[in-house]
Amino acid sequence: AVQSKELEVFTDAVNHSMLRAEFDTEGRLTYANELFVAKIGYGQKAEVINKHISVFINTKDQEYFFGIWDKLIETGTQFEGEIKFLTKQGKDVWTMTTIVSVKNDFGSVDKIIFLGNDITVQKELNLDYEAQIEALNRSSLKAQFLSDGMMVDCNEIMLEIMCIQQEEIRQDLTSP
Repeated sequence: AVQSKELEVFTDAVNHSMLRAEFDTEGRLTYANELFVAKIGYGQKAEVINKHISVFINTKDQEYFFGIWDKLIETGTQFEGEIKFLTKQGKDVWTMTTIVSVKNDFGSVDKIIFLGNDITVQKELNLDYEAQIEALNRSSLKAQFLSDGMMVDCNEIMLEIMCIQQEEIRQDLTSP
């Protein structure tokens, strides 16, 4: 009874703080908490139950995602990392995710449990920063030097202005 109560309290805490979903081995959603349902843009659990996981993954990301999925099913392992979901409205939702294979008494996988935290705002900021850095690299001179003045790296614009190849910079570093 004590263990049952502790499990209930733990499950309740997870459901109030994390996105949680469970899928059968065929990829059909069998359970989703309210946070998951709301985050992927649906109004009720009934709208998502029995939907295939592919509905929640952008077509261009499915090859990557199903590589992870197949490994979970085949090896019974877990995955930790970023997963991008697709909302009903077509928006991206980035999650920091743990996906776990749950095995039965015979050692085969019975279901897949997804637990995640929404990191969409941070991910969008990071992507924006990366785009800004890339734009600066395309429009500005950039070079990295050692304290003795030896150039160790530079961007394409600097290479063009100096009329050298990237390999020449590396070669200078290795020569006596």
